[in-house]
Amino acid sequence: MTLRALIAEDEPLPRRRLRRMLETQDVRVVAACESRAEAVGWLSAHPEGADALFLDVELGDGSGFDVIDALPAGGAPPVVFVTAYDQFAVRAFEVRAVDYLLKPFEAHHVRRALERVRDRIAHPRSATELEALRDLVAELRAQADSLRNGAGDRLARIPVRTRGETVLVPVESIDWIGSADNYVELHCGDAVHLVRRPMASLEERLDPARFVRIHRRTIVHVERIRACRTDASGDLEVVLRDGRALKVGRSFRERLSSWLHSGD
Repeated sequence: MTLRALIAEDEPLPRRRLRRMLETQDVRVVAACESRAEAVGWLSAHPEGADALFLDVELGDGSGFDVIDALPAGGAPPVVFVTAYDQFAVRAFEVRAVDYLLKPFEAHHVRRALERVRDRIAHPRSATELEALRDLVAELRAQADSLRNGAGDRLARIPVRTRGETVLVPVESIDWIGSADNYVELHCGDAVHLVRRPMASLEERLDPARFVRIHRRTIVHVERIRACRTDASGDLEVVLRDGRALKVGRSFRERLSSWLHSGD
């Protein structure tokens, strides 16, 4: 079945890229809108609407949330949120929205989102789904407001995609974090979760009172540190409660020392 999709994305390059990716997956993009006003206007002028909406969270004249507010009371097509900031997307994969896409888009994520859209169309939810979606919008809008106000932007949970689902990993369950090329590994006891994001962007979202970077490839939960010591080569390392030893980079020694003496 060829799907009809509406895109609301104010950046030209991501808009064109998403359109190309959708059109290779048996999707007809009926509208590629640059603004909230254009998306709302198209939906008002076309009662038949679209089979799916791909809505950027932040548009130049508003947001994808405002497009949701303008949907008719009769129901809502499946919605996929588009964002460069995963703090807006932490709840989007739950029951009330089909999926989310993080920029820059990747083909396999677009395919997965379309699979979920088609599944939602084949198995529609109750007539109250639009209200539930609007509840979600209210929550995401509150997150956006808090970020703009410079507060409340610390990560509490990290979404991890695995085996066809997205799992929320509480940051408090993380013992340490290691980088692996364009990914980071979240080490939580015996479990290791792989997340596609740069180490630096993750570090800036973590609470500095709980997480300290000890190496260009390593971040440690401070409450997991049992001891610091010098190894046989004279290099500094931290020892975690489970006995694992992690090397401290020379340029990060001062940062670790500052944390160790922060309670003095």
